[in-house]
Amino acid sequence: RCPFNFGNNRLIVIVGEYDDAPFSYPISEVQEKIYGDPHSVNDFTREASFGQTFFSGQSVKGPYSLWANAKSDHCGGNVNLNEIGQLLLNAANAEVDFNQYKRIMFVGTSAWMCFAGAGEIFATMHDTTDGQVLQSWSFVNYQFTDFFVTTASHELGHNFGLWHSNYAECGDYYFGDDMTMCTNYEYGNRYSVMGSASWFPFHFTANHKSLLDWIADSSSIEAVTGTFSLYPIEKYDGLRSIAVPFGVIQNPENIPFLPYMGV
Repeated sequence: RCPFNFGNNRLIVIVGEYDDAPFSYPISEVQEKIYGDPHSVNDFTREASFGQTFFSGQSVKGPYSLWANAKSDHCGGNVNLNEIGQLLLNAANAEVDFNQYKRIMFVGTSAWMCFAGAGEIFATMHDTTDGQVLQSWSFVNYQFTDFFVTTASHELGHNFGLWHSNYAECGDYYFGDDMTMCTNYEYGNRYSVMGSASWFPFHFTANHKSLLDWIADSSSIEAVTGTFSLYPIEKYDGLRSIAVPFGVIQNPENIPFLPYMGV
């Protein structure tokens, strides 16, 4: 169990723009999609974690102007997210005590963020204007506004410590740690927020919820044969998944789970 992920995950959103490419969306709209109820990032996370993880702060700062010399070739592969993050931290310094926040989400448009989103895996010690703070950072492109809640929830999933939810096509071979005989499709799971994007995020998979300790050990059993009654993964009580063991699996994220997803 990782205490850092549980309870109130204080989140601040910092919006960045260039002077010649201003952030044209209302800040109140961004705040509503993060903290509003229903259908916000906070609402989704609270539901998916069964009330064990949520965001507070109600704080969206900016937009702040990025320096002209930060306009390096961000669309050509030279994205330095740490540099961009530090510039925005400095810009928000007078308004923010960064010691108060576990999560920082940087929001912008394709003017400087030529991707849908990015998030670091779990948290690291970041240098802020208030000293070193254990935080996780994420970056979300608001220009894809219809998918913003899904993308933001996905990147925060990385911040919780999760990787992508993929799809493996193995043909006549068994799925396991040796993926050389399988074709792996990044983001291939269409029924997980850590997989393919949708208009509104599907819940995390049973395996991911188990890794995050959002569901009790009694919610999943290990079995090879038998008849079982499963409850939807979106519900808090009852048996929600079956782990199907085979061989030796080194990576716990590769254990195949059979869930019932009420999609």
